[in-house]
Amino acid sequence: MGDADQCAAMLKLYTIYSPPNHPDETVHKTKAEAEAAELVEHR
Repeated sequence: MGDADQCAAMLKLYTIYSPPNHPDETVHKTKAEAEAAELVEHR
């Protein structure tokens, strides 16, 4: 095995799920609207 093969054999990939940090059915039409809502929600 070459170095690349050894590194690939040692690599582990994890996917961590976290529920969304906003109320259900939340929709923001623009990035600015979403950022403004973040400021209000996280005071």
